[in-house]
Amino acid sequence: MSGRVHTFDSLPEMKSGSAPAAARAGEPARERPLIGLIRNTRSHLEGGPLPVEGLGADVISQVPDRRELLHGVLQSFADRHVDAIAISGGDGTVRDVLTSGMAVFGHDWPPIILLPYGKTNALACDLGLARNWALPDAIRALQGGKTSQRKPLVVADAQNAAARVVGFVIGAGVFTNMIELGQRVHGMGAFNAFAVGMTTVWSALQIVFGRAENRWRQPVGMRIVVEDGQPLPHREEDKNDGDTATRFLMFASSLKHLPSGIAPFDHVSGPIGLAAIDRMTARLMPLILKMLRGGQSDRAQENGIHIVGADGFAFSCEKPFILDGEAFPAGDYEVDTGLTLHFVVP
Repeated sequence: MSGRVHTFDSLPEMKSGSAPAAARAGEPARERPLIGLIRNTRSHLEGGPLPVEGLGADVISQVPDRRELLHGVLQSFADRHVDAIAISGGDGTVRDVLTSGMAVFGHDWPPIILLPYGKTNALACDLGLARNWALPDAIRALQGGKTSQRKPLVVADAQNAAARVVGFVIGAGVFTNMIELGQRVHGMGAFNAFAVGMTTVWSALQIVFGRAENRWRQPVGMRIVVEDGQPLPHREEDKNDGDTATRFLMFASSLKHLPSGIAPFDHVSGPIGLAAIDRMTARLMPLILKMLRGGQSDRAQENGIHIVGADGFAFSCEKPFILDGEAFPAGDYEVDTGLTLHFVVP
């Protein structure tokens, strides 16, 4: 709860090893499903006992205390052909498990159970999981075949395709300031939708009432390229001034509904919703707040607010970017959604 965002030195490189796990073709269905459970005991609501008896399933429970151990844990699950993988933690835990598991499962993951016990649970919000959603509920839903598909973002280093990270919410520019503020809000005891709401309101106050030179109003060196190699447009005023190498904010996700009713991509087509703001002025705040709730405006692009749907995009940023709550280095990156996952839902 230090109020600081952890920054990775680099994107993790995909480990080499066994081929992605194959399905249990030809094997009889188990009477009791076998669940591989990964617990992050540092998560907000984790750390206490998690009963695994009387669940109608067999559970292999693992508590890896370092990210480097996740690959081996997931490989052991694959070797035993688990029927589902349960992840107990928040968005950051999901990111680490998916990233580590790419070399194990490739594009053929078993169903995933998410137990939303983290400080932020944007994925759980989009899946419609209640705060009291627990392992017994998930096992019953799994046995009933209740799943919902999601496509995570796969963020790869443009110079090293093996260096990649998998998550659901990415941002840069002032978004980094907002995540740092969110960490401080967590330290005050606020979590989930309440924390997102507090962070949004306080960020808006900083942007509207802060001085022009404060860090909440400053753009960051950033370029965004969408399909066909075309740069995301800039407002005409920036083009005329020759200033098209910076942006105030970039935000993208494959999720439609985020905590606190935030849904800027509710109306866009394509697997990825991508938003950018060129420059920030106080007069834009009402328009931005409207669009955060899924509203649309004909005046958006002329004011430097861009919301589009995309199959993928590339970006370069002079400062670190955020993926699911933690920072990754400045650089050149490519983003796509080449992976479909099945999450167990109520």
